[in-house]
Amino acid sequence: MSNDVPHYSPMRHEPALNILRLALQLAGTRTGLTMNEIADFAQVARRTAERLRDSLEALFPSLEYWDDEKRVRRWRLPRTAVAGLIEPRLDVVAAVEFSARECTTQGDADRATLLKEAAATLRSLMRPGTLAKVEPDIEALMQDEGIAMRPGPRPVIAPGVLADIRKAILGMQLIKVEYAGNGTNAPTTRMLCPYGIIYGG
Repeated sequence: MSNDVPHYSPMRHEPALNILRLALQLAGTRTGLTMNEIADFAQVARRTAERLRDSLEALFPSLEYWDDEKRVRRWRLPRTAVAGLIEPRLDVVAAVEFSARECTTQGDADRATLLKEAAATLRSLMRPGTLAKVEPDIEALMQDEGIAMRPGPRPVIAPGVLADIRKAILGMQLIKVEYAGNGTNAPTTRMLCPYGIIYGG
């Protein structure tokens, strides 16, 4: 009888991690993924992607597929199939909460509210025991991070403006924007068709 202790190797667990990552990806998409997209996501050849798909189907019988309008087969997992398999990481929660604080500091109250709701949702996905353990760590991460302010004046976005723009984007509606004059020019009105929102300096 051997007394050797088995040596742990992360490589032994890599196939299982790939299947888990793929399962989460397939559960997080509405339109599903094609076999080529699965191969791109997993960064493997198509034949390997097909074997991953087969392993996933053996583990998750609820894996479903259909052919889209271009007759390309797409695969998807119901979200209920992966419920409880994974919990949000504490650094992810801290990053979302930090982003909310940064938005508040920069005057973007609407986006800060959305990020706070996202952080609360992530916390709700954690088991009470896990949350009790990691909550001090989340607070520590928040305290260890600062907010680097860009030089110069910062734009202040009035509450409700971004919400109206998001509503217009989702509803495919035009928005009317009034530009105030600079003292010499009269205010002007523009009708805009919003396609998205770009954040940044």
